[in-house]
Amino acid sequence: MNSRLATLATLVLLLDVGHASAEIELSIDATRAPQGLLASEVVLPAKPGENYFWHPNWLPGVSGATEQISNVVGLVFEDASGERLPWRRDPKRANLFCVTVPAGADSVRARMQYVMNHPDRLSSAVDCYGSESLLVLNFNCCLLYPDVPHPGDLDYRLHLGLPNGLQHACALRAEKNEAGSLDFQRTPLQRLIDSPLVAGSHFKELTFTSDAAPAARVCLFSDSADGTAIGASRERQLGRILPQAERLFGGAPFPSYMFLVVCTDQTPRFGLEHRECSLMTLRPEALVDNQLFSYRPAYLLPHELAHAWCGKLRTPEGMLSDDFHSPFDTELLWVYEGLTQYLMQLIAVRSGQVDFRHHLGYLADRVADQARREGRVWRSLADTAIAARTLRGQDHEYRDLRRAQDYYDEGALFWLRVDCALRDSTNGEASLDDFCRAFFRVGSERGPRGFDVDEIVATLDSLSPGPWRGLINRLIYQPQGTLDLAVLEMAGYRLATTPVKPSHLDAYEAVWGFASAERSIGLIADKHGTIKHLLRGGAADDAGLTLKSQVVAVNGRDYSRSRLHKAIAASDSDQPIELIVKDGRGYAARQIDYTGGARFPTLERDPARPDLLRVILTPLPASPQQRQPVAGEASEGFDKLF
Repeated sequence: MNSRLATLATLVLLLDVGHASAEIELSIDATRAPQGLLASEVVLPAKPGENYFWHPNWLPGVSGATEQISNVVGLVFEDASGERLPWRRDPKRANLFCVTVPAGADSVRARMQYVMNHPDRLSSAVDCYGSESLLVLNFNCCLLYPDVPHPGDLDYRLHLGLPNGLQHACALRAEKNEAGSLDFQRTPLQRLIDSPLVAGSHFKELTFTSDAAPAARVCLFSDSADGTAIGASRERQLGRILPQAERLFGGAPFPSYMFLVVCTDQTPRFGLEHRECSLMTLRPEALVDNQLFSYRPAYLLPHELAHAWCGKLRTPEGMLSDDFHSPFDTELLWVYEGLTQYLMQLIAVRSGQVDFRHHLGYLADRVADQARREGRVWRSLADTAIAARTLRGQDHEYRDLRRAQDYYDEGALFWLRVDCALRDSTNGEASLDDFCRAFFRVGSERGPRGFDVDEIVATLDSLSPGPWRGLINRLIYQPQGTLDLAVLEMAGYRLATTPVKPSHLDAYEAVWGFASAERSIGLIADKHGTIKHLLRGGAADDAGLTLKSQVVAVNGRDYSRSRLHKAIAASDSDQPIELIVKDGRGYAARQIDYTGGARFPTLERDPARPDLLRVILTPLPASPQQRQPVAGEASEGFDKLF
């Protein structure tokens, strides 16, 4: 038996013998967070000889290794007397440490500091951020755990010191001690890592209770008091999210739920799901301004909430892990994220975060975006899920050829198709709502339950027997020549263009300052005119424009978003569009050969089909028994739906 296995066996015995009372003490000092530095110490069980300890690297909700070990500094191991102990890093795993412990010792104390505000490409949602007025803590950054089986079950007791004057929110309960620090209850490591904390000087808490759903809290933090000054109508709007989600799933896997919403310019933008809460960062007035709200928060809050069922209660088998260093198999992200992306839309519209018309614009934009993906001819949707760790944060150059995180939006379209097929084949007696109530049934067990494709097929067959496996294989696991748009026909719509910019694109442009002209001349430019996306074979591409070049003038006048849109709108009268473009070689005049006028994606009603999409997005009543069957024609035959 090698030394690491011997150590592992001894530690397992030690932890097992004292499991009823054993706990790992973790102390975090966040008082220097305004300077961007955390200090922590953790007392870990050990035995004489070589001991191995991990820093978390594979975290729930993140599709790849976060590599946060690069922000761990000042690492020291000590025995009970304060004597420093020798340690070395594993040469193949930078987040694994070997510590030599002297005879007679049964624990080691690890001291470390963590550099805040420096996320890696995949770590933004599980990292730490600090300033004078705001603190975001993910506890995985500040701890180590022993190399034993099932480390997620180890009990930790957290003590946390915060800067003065900050109010905090966290799904874990804590009490203030005499020194003013927070003492948390004994908590399994899995739950500790799954429970971020936010503290800030501008804080507002909204609490929503009802007899029909668990309590929900929106804990809002902002850079200023303006960001928390939301009105009564917005409060009522937010209060409808959880009840509609609970009606969709038929039960909740948590006693209460907390939205940790950080409205700030001091951190990256992200959203991440947790079992009893979600953490998200938005623009400073994202909950106050209607355009900002409809673009992102209106969908993001329902998305992260839906993950409490799809991702937390039920997790793909390949993403189930009882440690934080083993790589995930992300093949089923087309369920984990794709189904969640679809359920997000149901909850957002049913709860009134956006209206039906606005959502049509959103959906048209998502369909048009996916329809451009040339990469589907060489790689399947499942392949984008398997390679998810390579796609987040990638450069946009040749994005359509590479493919992106398409398991979100194309995955959602797949689940819309499943919903339509269930409703059509059963004359409205079954739907994806029923699938969710069966598949995400809330049981007595607290931990996540794994699933695979076989269970998905079996659950669908229980609602309406049919060739579900063949549909999954064709649309998910095989490359496609083009995006399958039959789903829109099934829902009662078709993809078209309109000269009128939809409200969703208005909000998109207002939020980012971009000019979206993909359906006309084939580009997206930012507020400075820099080309962020270029459609291959579009008019701008044919004219010689390149990605990252800058449009500095439109028809002889300085570039602005409105001038570009006006020039495109006037192009249907044969007025040429001349752009002055700056790139690495200098300035050049480019004539855009385009006369189609303004064109934006839209969903157009197909009068030959019932409006199934509107039925799907109708709010659910308090009692599922009150639901109405689908109005429209009888089923055309199940096989034709595939």
